[in-house]
Amino acid sequence: MMRSVLLGLILLVLVGCGESTETTTSPAATITAPPSAVNGRVVPYSTVEVGFQINGQIAEWLVEPGAEVTKGQELARLDAHTLDLTVKEAEANLAQAEATLDRVRVTASEAQKNADADADAPTPTPNNVASSEIREVDAAINLARVKLDQAKLQRSLATVTAPVAGIIGQRHAEIGETVSAGQAILSLGELRTKGAWRVQTDNLSELDVGRLALGQELPIKIDAFPEQTFTGKVARIDPEPNVDRGVVTYTVLLDLTIPEGVAVRWGMSARITMPE
Repeated sequence: MMRSVLLGLILLVLVGCGESTETTTSPAATITAPPSAVNGRVVPYSTVEVGFQINGQIAEWLVEPGAEVTKGQELARLDAHTLDLTVKEAEANLAQAEATLDRVRVTASEAQKNADADADAPTPTPNNVASSEIREVDAAINLARVKLDQAKLQRSLATVTAPVAGIIGQRHAEIGETVSAGQAILSLGELRTKGAWRVQTDNLSELDVGRLALGQELPIKIDAFPEQTFTGKVARIDPEPNVDRGVVTYTVLLDLTIPEGVAVRWGMSARITMPE
């Protein structure tokens, strides 16, 4: 009897619970994933490694890292003491040869006058002798001029100038250091127009690069200016990938024009928003 009553109570409790429990279905929240972004860095249009064309010891830097320079602007000088002496020696040799020519001409002129004055003399020959001497001296003068030009050229190479307009990057040598011809002494970032930078990314996956095309515009954020969004235009997609341990990535460059007053620097971190 008690057992029956107990079972009945349990059934009533279960039924009551079932009636008071309602299943409420709420609509699922819509979550929109943000567009994917890839890391990049601000770079010049191109990078040129600059060096002297002759061996020597660096005597003077004429520009500081970070300075903007124009094409042809002087950047650094070598110690040119020995080169200056070579130029002076070549100038002296040329002056001596020219003086010798003047003496030969005067001597020839006087000899010719004497020969003309001597009516009993045979056919005058001083001009023939003088002409031979003059030709020899002329040849010496031409050689002296060539050597002077060579000395001046070597002297001019003691100053290195900017091959393109741009911004000075890192120095690779110091004052007093001896450098070889062709050795890079500094990096020069080419800026074709004022404010014209690029953003480079080296880690675009195969899926990412497949969504890009030349001329395509993408939003870019530079970490140093979080409140601003810039627009980059795809300028180059390297055809050959970078392969590291089987992972394939591509290098892409985007042209970026920075407004005046925004102090963008070479190497700043950037984020490129990829198309959906």
